[in-house]
Amino acid sequence: MVRYFKRALLLLTVFTMVSLAQSPAQSPVGINGKLSVAGLHLVNQYKQPIQLRGVSGHGAQWLMQCYTDNAVKALAESWKGDVFRIVLYIHEGGYLESQNKDYWINYIDKMVTACEKYGLYAMIDWHVTKPGDPNLDLDAAKDFWQTISQKYKDKKHVLYEIANEPSEANKSDDYLNKTITTWEKVKAYADIIIPIIRKNDPSTVILVGTPSWSTLDISRFSEIPSDAKWQKIRDNPLTYTNFMYVFHFYGDHHKYIYQFLTKAADELPVFCTEWNDAGPFQYSNHNKAEGQKWVNWMYAKKISWCYFAFAQGNSYPQNTFNDGACDQNMGVNGALTEAGKNLKDWINTPPKLLQIACRCWADAALAATASKWWTETAVTPPLHRRGSRLPQPVAALPAARLTTSTTTSRFSSIPAKP
Repeated sequence: MVRYFKRALLLLTVFTMVSLAQSPAQSPVGINGKLSVAGLHLVNQYKQPIQLRGVSGHGAQWLMQCYTDNAVKALAESWKGDVFRIVLYIHEGGYLESQNKDYWINYIDKMVTACEKYGLYAMIDWHVTKPGDPNLDLDAAKDFWQTISQKYKDKKHVLYEIANEPSEANKSDDYLNKTITTWEKVKAYADIIIPIIRKNDPSTVILVGTPSWSTLDISRFSEIPSDAKWQKIRDNPLTYTNFMYVFHFYGDHHKYIYQFLTKAADELPVFCTEWNDAGPFQYSNHNKAEGQKWVNWMYAKKISWCYFAFAQGNSYPQNTFNDGACDQNMGVNGALTEAGKNLKDWINTPPKLLQIACRCWADAALAATASKWWTETAVTPPLHRRGSRLPQPVAALPAARLTTSTTTSRFSSIPAKP
């Protein structure tokens, strides 16, 4: 009897551990599973293009109180987000300037675990800023990504961002020096780091920053933007699978690069890991109309994004929370800045009038269910509006039960029968 009791207790313990390690079934991760890249698109486990919408953290060396289990819970349950970008500053008081590297590795693990718990994707960001050439800290990057890729190789909700913003800045406030971090330098760095990751983890999506503060080299100081800048990346591409190029923009500051980025996204797989509707500076002003233009475009192209920054502080217009909000309930609207209110709307309320082809059930009863679902979706988007609710790939469904039509949706398919 004692032996059977011990065996039952062991099975219960194992079951509990497995359950705790799984994301909720109706969460972004629970629905979409392990992500990959197909052509220009981020796709889910059913190989359907999806768009993730979420937030980027800021420097935890300044705002650790903002990056907690409660913060991730708020993003998942109140904001209905899909992805959390875990920012690890390399310098500026961050990882490489710390006497205790394990402290930062444990911080990442805490956030990765919280994201898994609430079903969000966790993006681990090696936050290159100053110096702006990622090769200058190459040995540290090699050690870090060896550790991280080994640790999270079996986690379906993790993404790797290997260099935040390659730039001309090689020391504090040195933005105009003549040492340019070219695409050739960034590519050389990626060609060292990506194989290290792939040796441990053959499939997790890797995000690669691009020159001139991850603007695909379009926004280089003192130079006129042109298509020739991003075309250098296109003509000298990375040759791996499951990777995307990173671009950043700040709506009111980067109006002039919109026309170039939109063309680049027609030829390169891109993920916007950092943006907002203001500028990158303390004196920047909000421009919601400009932000809406970018949001509409990213939605139409199914380009995933993270808004910068999920942080507190009224002195910077980009921050989503008022002073002290991280110490309170981060999901309360009263704690939100103008940026936070705009962002919450953008995460929850995409444009409703985009017409796309979809696969719809021909069965009359199921068609009625589908019609009701589409109507409700057009008014009040469900929690996981950007992924598929299908329990299997569309190709595996009986052909006789499928037809083609157009409808108003953010999906490329309809949900399974409730």
